Amino acid sequence: SVQVIKKYPEKLVIEVNNKSQYPIYIESILVDGRNHLVTQYVSRKSTEDINIKINKGHVQNDSMSIKYRFGGKLDFFSKKILRWTDKEISNKYKSKGNYEIPQIDGNYVLGKLKKKWVFNRNIVIHPKSRLIIMPGVTIDLIKSASITVLGGGVELNGEKDNKINIISSDGSGQGLIVLDSRNKSYVNHTNFIGLSANNLNGSDRVQTSPVVFYESDVKITNSIFIKNTSEDALNIIRSSFALDKVLFKDNPSDAFDSDFSHGEIINSNFINIGNDAIDVSGSEVNINSVVIKSALDKAISIGERSNIMGKGVTIQESGIAISAKDSSSFIFDIVKLSHNNVAFALFNKKSEFSGASGTVNNATLLNNKVKYLVESGSEIRINDSLIKGKIKNVKKLMSGKKY
Repeated sequence: SVQVIKKYPEKLVIEVNNKSQYPIYIESILVDGRNHLVTQYVSRKSTEDINIKINKGHVQNDSMSIKYRFGGKLDFFSKKILRWTDKEISNKYKSKGNYEIPQIDGNYVLGKLKKKWVFNRNIVIHPKSRLIIMPGVTIDLIKSASITVLGGGVELNGEKDNKINIISSDGSGQGLIVLDSRNKSYVNHTNFIGLSANNLNGSDRVQTSPVVFYESDVKITNSIFIKNTSEDALNIIRSSFALDKVLFKDNPSDAFDSDFSHGEIINSNFINIGNDAIDVSGSEVNINSVVIKSALDKAISIGERSNIMGKGVTIQESGIAISAKDSSSFIFDIVKLSHNNVAFALFNKKSEFSGASGTVNNATLLNNKVKYLVESGSEIRINDSLIKGKIKNVKKLMSGKKY
């Protein structure tokens, strides 16, 4: 995604968030007919800010685009730059239908009089308003519809015997996006089932997860993410978060992705995940009392100067149990790793970073095909035994058929 995040009289700050599996090379940015040469790389799954000088106060609507190509490729692509302003969102994403969502004290409330809602167009809750969903409400998002909340955050107040369900009966609903919330959001006893972020209707919106919290602190408890077709089932970006008693199950790609955030994951389970169960970049996270079973790629992936602490972690039948790279570190206590292809992998992937380090106390390793892959420049201490890296190019080993 590419968007303007700040505007000054003579400068724009444009954020480029590369969620692809490949680095991208930005050649130029077009603003009001003027081409600004950039020549900058943005690494895979990372974010960069680009400063563009402009004539004082002069930027017209719908007049900005970016020219880029994927690393190692010759063909260039052009993409319009989004601007998260009230006017633009009103024009692009606001529902044309009148769903008559009731307002109470300036907030939008679902569930006082009606428990089942079907949205077939995008809904936008504008700044100064909060979205509140009462127990027992079901929201069915069809025809690629989504709910975007700007500034006010959300309260999803489900109960143990009266849960909230956010679903998509046609498999196209793009979920819930919370942006720039000044108030903490709360999600309790809520099921997110069968959502998608695959942009089936060909709109300009680009997102990789059907549930996104961007610069919006959130606490999620007693909730479920099941069969969500997207790069991530849940993506939290530049936010503080807490996940407690959350289940991720049968998600075909990553389950949880933390980008440049800090928080905790406790008392939670990840089952049958098609890629990574927990993927953190540039983050600080505590992981306690967590069970991960059948993550096809990495159960816990730690990258880009992340620092992870954990206790009581069980990982079974996964590809790589714990992976750390690119100046990241971890400390775990009471870890049980069994029947995984690789128990630990530590290495350097990107040239701008160094290796990784880890410490594991009270570790139980059972029937893992490979105990550890540690690259030169990385090291791990397992139950007081120090293993210094001697392998070259662990990245190549991990990307091949062997691991």
